[in-house]
Amino acid sequence: MNLSLAFSPCPNDTFLFGAIALGLVSLPGVRWEIHHLDIETLNEHALEGRFDVTKLSVHAWLSARRQYRLLNVGSAFTDHEGPVLVANRACSPDQLKDRRLVFPGRHTTAYLLYRIMVPETGGDHHFLPYDQIVPAVASGRFDAGVIIHETRFTFAGQGLHLVADLGHWWRELTGLPLPLGCCVMRSSLYPDWGTQVETLMTQSLAKADEHGAGLDDYIRAHARELSPDVLQRHIQLFVNHYTRGPGSRGWNAMQELEHRAQQVGIVS
Repeated sequence: MNLSLAFSPCPNDTFLFGAIALGLVSLPGVRWEIHHLDIETLNEHALEGRFDVTKLSVHAWLSARRQYRLLNVGSAFTDHEGPVLVANRACSPDQLKDRRLVFPGRHTTAYLLYRIMVPETGGDHHFLPYDQIVPAVASGRFDAGVIIHETRFTFAGQGLHLVADLGHWWRELTGLPLPLGCCVMRSSLYPDWGTQVETLMTQSLAKADEHGAGLDDYIRAHARELSPDVLQRHIQLFVNHYTRGPGSRGWNAMQELEHRAQQVGIVS
């Protein structure tokens, strides 16, 4: 049986799925078709129901729940840090309400968090792939932007100013971890394959923890930032105990995110 598996090239995703992609762990009877795509492209394809198993933003999953079942393994949560709002000058979030802002995708959790933080905005909002946002803001093309993945560790080197860490803001607001991304499986496949795929992903994580058999090379080959320190910090931030299972606090955090999204009219 052929199953499609889609995830982003960012280090926490290649760390999670690398052993599967390289054939170091396998599921009898299944041949995986691997797709590496930008997170917003993954979100858009999930809304269209394109892939069998996919990583996507929690924001996108809130709109794709009828066709996809949430997997218990593979979520990206943080306890404190998260996407960061940066600008090309020192300012506060309120000073950006009417300015030109850029985000890594309309369906990303990063954009959802900003809309919850600044619910009434007349700002001019634009969207670019995540790795194009820092240079676009640094050049003055946009006044500010929300950045994710590796770029959240390197923006200061481009002369940008931190306006707000949305992970810190969420923690102060709710006292809960921040749910950013999750892994899902086509609902029609889950009854027969869901538990097996979750077990396979757990095995893939165990292989990644060993840092052997070419996995480090695989992660570096797909990363946008090649600094070993940046890669390690990225993986340590987004691959944690929530990745192995959200637990009660994780589920509560997802419900809280959905509730606040409904309050500002972004999710119905």
